Amino acid sequence: MLPNLVLAEALGSEYDLRYIGSNKGPERDWVAKTDIPFIGIASGKWRRYFSLQNVSDLFCIAWGCLQSLYYLWKLKPDLVISKGGYVTVPVLWAASVLRVPSMIHESDWSPGLANRLASRWAGRILTAFDETRQHFAKESRHVGLPLRAAIMPGNMTKEAAKAALGIQTDLPILLVLGGGLGSRYLNEVLDMIREDLVDQYYLIHCVGKGQLPKQASAKNYQAHEFLSEFPVALTAADLVLSRSGASTVFELIASQTPHIFIPLSKAASRGDQIENAKYFESKGLSLVLDEEDLNASKLLHCIQELSKQASHFETRLAHYAMPNGTAAFLKEIQDFLAKT
Repeated sequence: MLPNLVLAEALGSEYDLRYIGSNKGPERDWVAKTDIPFIGIASGKWRRYFSLQNVSDLFCIAWGCLQSLYYLWKLKPDLVISKGGYVTVPVLWAASVLRVPSMIHESDWSPGLANRLASRWAGRILTAFDETRQHFAKESRHVGLPLRAAIMPGNMTKEAAKAALGIQTDLPILLVLGGGLGSRYLNEVLDMIREDLVDQYYLIHCVGKGQLPKQASAKNYQAHEFLSEFPVALTAADLVLSRSGASTVFELIASQTPHIFIPLSKAASRGDQIENAKYFESKGLSLVLDEEDLNASKLLHCIQELSKQASHFETRLAHYAMPNGTAAFLKEIQDFLAKT
């Protein structure tokens, strides 16, 4: 979702943009904060296990295909760009039927089902990880991931970020991103060691919608349902504890902030977060704590280990210097349009 909005901002007024998303997804609220018109369609998800919802969702997918045909016929776009997700399959299928040029981008280390299906219709395939190209039968190109300029090093000083957040402390700042899918257990485990942590760190805790504690502000602690000023909080942070969705992974690596990834287990996902986290762990850039091993004592130990090795990780992250993929993505769009 986030890379789409970064890309849309970069495209600017040169292009007349429309955003097609799920009627029941969170993207409508995100897009509402921009000037881009939003078009909602029916969507359905194919589950890799027996579920009656697979039957009902087939009708949603079929209706989404018909809606996509109508909207693309009406809009007559020059290009359809997809970042994956089950809502995109009907749109890419409709684009192929109407002979509208399309391109897809895969953010994770391995392609999801939606992009594997859509790749047969796409005129160009782009990837965030260079190694992901091996998973596609057709030619693909590595461009990285569009990132917010505000999270890149040097955009804001740590002192200015702390002042913007009203933080006055010499303690290292630990940013905990528990919001989003699978956040409840992570929040619960963190709460078990919070009293130990606030003696050593200042905690900024993003807990997720509906999970705000009764006391959202306490000694060396502030909790938020959602961090609207995430780039500021990330700049202020000395250490980060987070899930490992693609956007978060790339932003943490690019910001050069020492971090621990706790990926969603395969019981709760297709394993994409595990692959994302393990990739950067193999590069010596990240610490990873598997969710199956997550408990209060191990989490506290892992945070303390990261704190001890913080300067080591800062050096490795600075040397790696993750680029912002926005410019490369824009170049691919311009090149593709010039050839269609």
